[in-house]
Amino acid sequence: MPANWKWSDYRMEGPLLITLEDWTITAFGREEEIRNIMGTVSYSAEKGHRNLLRLKEWYGTGKSTFLYNVCYHLNDSLFFGDDLENPKEGFFTHVLALYLTEPVLRRNFLEYAYERGLSLPWGPKQPRRDLDEARQTLWYKCVRKLAFLFLRKSLYEISKRKLQESVIGGSALSRKYYKIIETHRNLKTNELIEEMDKLYAKDKKIFDEIGQFMHYYTRMLIPSIEERVGRTKVVNQEDFETHFPKLLYPIDSGEFLEAYRLLFGSIDTDLRRFTAFEKILKRSGVSAFIVMDEVEDWSKITKGRIDMDIHEIMTDAQSISSLVMVFRTEAYERIKNAPALERYMAIVDRFQDISLEDLTSQEIEELTRGILSTAKAGKLELFPCTPEFVAKLASLTKRTGKFNIRQYLRTLIAILEQSLGWNRAQPELTPDLLDTQAVKSIIAGIAKDETEKAIAKAIVPEREA
Repeated sequence: MPANWKWSDYRMEGPLLITLEDWTITAFGREEEIRNIMGTVSYSAEKGHRNLLRLKEWYGTGKSTFLYNVCYHLNDSLFFGDDLENPKEGFFTHVLALYLTEPVLRRNFLEYAYERGLSLPWGPKQPRRDLDEARQTLWYKCVRKLAFLFLRKSLYEISKRKLQESVIGGSALSRKYYKIIETHRNLKTNELIEEMDKLYAKDKKIFDEIGQFMHYYTRMLIPSIEERVGRTKVVNQEDFETHFPKLLYPIDSGEFLEAYRLLFGSIDTDLRRFTAFEKILKRSGVSAFIVMDEVEDWSKITKGRIDMDIHEIMTDAQSISSLVMVFRTEAYERIKNAPALERYMAIVDRFQDISLEDLTSQEIEELTRGILSTAKAGKLELFPCTPEFVAKLASLTKRTGKFNIRQYLRTLIAILEQSLGWNRAQPELTPDLLDTQAVKSIIAGIAKDETEKAIAKAIVPEREA
């Protein structure tokens, strides 16, 4: 019997090229749960409500991957997809989802998107190569689309208030472009952008001209977004009025890139400051869905006064920001400082708890196919694993009675690598292999290591708040 199997015998190109610390992979097996939370968010956005959610799950259950994927799918359908939009009635409802790897102050909510782009999972449909650039491109497209949504809201309000002549101001050129944009008023925003880009290819003046309608709206019809910290102006209204309309230009144009640099180039200022960006979202009909991961060390949050921001969002009846906080364990069990505990309880009492469902056997097979596909050029198949092998391995990789994705995948990777040297007649991995001493040692060693890691991550020293 062969004792030196090759990766090609497993119909694989080589070992699995996944890093268990990379939460940005596709959330295989979670499609139904993702659809459910999208339905909840969609319904809330249409009704003008927001969601305050808390996900508390043990280390290794795939919380971060799940919510990173939720952010991607929300953006794909409810921001880029125009699914909630009804331009005929003046409803430009959209949802923009932002993933944060850790708790930060409200004003810094855009930092992860600015540095890393919007959520875009990798997997069979989206290879890992060039992913950083694709995520950054998504962010640029998001900024541009926000400018178009703001334009649409501007035009709707101008028309509703019968201010067309005031906007046009007797200019034949302005009248021409106002009529052009008005002829497309019933299109959804993606369709409008396509039409405007076609016109731009023939007439380079078009975005400058229709940008003037945005300028009028910001100057005459809405409150200033200016912000100051002490005597320092951190959000400049004049700069916003001047440069924001330039974001209508294509993302690879000099006009767009220069305006983006001026409005987003400096941390904690202008539109890179989320408190200002949030005002633009609100004026454009866009609600924010913020995922705040790694909310574990609450004393760190209180020390940084992040809890004050969370409380402000939670109690602000005018806020358009939904918030999801992600925990591994119940933080209050380790909070010794009374004021910190009081603030914590006041916050979590307003949040609705959600959880991840245990994957079914069919979903675990789907997860396994997805992971194996990373070494199969994207081909989704279970081989060399048999369904019986997968089911039995899943039953042996539980923690606290619940299937643990991280533990399962670590064990699967180790078995795949070591099984190349096992004597057997066929390359398939069958359930009887899990009864061998070699595999029992792998399972036990990884289980012990993962449990120790989980305990270590759950023990967070309390600091004075």
